[in-house]
Amino acid sequence: MKTWRIGIASVALAIAAAPVHAHHRQSPPIGAITTSGDTAIPRVPAPGARIAVVMPDVDGHPMVFRKDWNTSFERLTTQGDNANPTIATNGTIVAWDSDCSLIGCVDPGRQIFLWVNGILTQVTHDPTGTSVNPALTARGSRLGFESRGDLGGTGNTTRQVFVRSKDGLITQVSQGAGSSANISLDRTGLNMVFDSTSDPGGADSGIAQIWFQPRGGIPTRLTTGQAASRSPAISHEGRVIAFESRAALTGDGHAMTVSQIFAYEVVTQQLTQITNDAQGCSGASVMRISRDTRVAYVCHGEGFFHLMTANQSYHLPIVGGDTAQAVATLGTHFMMVSTTADLLGTPGGTTAGHQLYALNLFKLAADPIP
Repeated sequence: MKTWRIGIASVALAIAAAPVHAHHRQSPPIGAITTSGDTAIPRVPAPGARIAVVMPDVDGHPMVFRKDWNTSFERLTTQGDNANPTIATNGTIVAWDSDCSLIGCVDPGRQIFLWVNGILTQVTHDPTGTSVNPALTARGSRLGFESRGDLGGTGNTTRQVFVRSKDGLITQVSQGAGSSANISLDRTGLNMVFDSTSDPGGADSGIAQIWFQPRGGIPTRLTTGQAASRSPAISHEGRVIAFESRAALTGDGHAMTVSQIFAYEVVTQQLTQITNDAQGCSGASVMRISRDTRVAYVCHGEGFFHLMTANQSYHLPIVGGDTAQAVATLGTHFMMVSTTADLLGTPGGTTAGHQLYALNLFKLAADPIP
């Protein structure tokens, strides 16, 4: 296990709005997180008030940065081709994947790296060089990722999802001849979801379905549609799973022309179709708020969220531009968006690339959808 201690370079980026603090009453309605480049929100949204993103450095190389709301961006990497950052709630643990050939580590291809309080550790030594797409638990105690390597000692040669425990033990979670990806874990890491083309018998069906492994249980397939269901997210307490699917899962399961957003409630085993948009929707995320659960997503370049218990959908107050992502994150009153709409400039104006903003829903009125 190779370990580096690295210094953190502080990068002062111009923030056009007041700093975004954790408390919703102190934060502005809209907080600018980035003001240049083209930045995406990581697949696994930040569970707390600290984020990790990949942005280009001055030479255009993709580097991992961390940000607390009352600080400038801190650069965590100095070299490599870095991607897919994920961060724990307290912000002291960050993971991502990077190309070893550009860093100097002896293993081939892409490997998973973990940053803990300034200590950088290479946590996979994958001989296939295919370890990518990590997901940390909110507490940072467990780390999920995917690889084609035989990292669990099962003889694996296909893409599977794995979990690394705090003591460094790596366990293969998915099985079968199909391809498995996009693992997401609740705050404990004992409830997890992923998508896989393996069927329960182990054969490759060729159609991705959503799988759920509950605390102390075995992976169980949740969907059986005739088109792909992908990119699941699980709420921190492990009770709601949101995902996108091109199958009519609440009907006969036939293939639809576009994807819609669905939510599955673990306790009641109830499946709900959240959207019915002619142009399709994607990018589901989910977070428990005080008395409800918020599912966020995008449809035709616009951001939305749905309250499960209230059974009410809302359109985010974003005028114009292309909203590529809208995620439930940052606590009860906040959402993060990646959009070309200039939210701090002229209404209807756009920016050159997608910028990240924190929307304080305590101070912004989202429009209910009839």
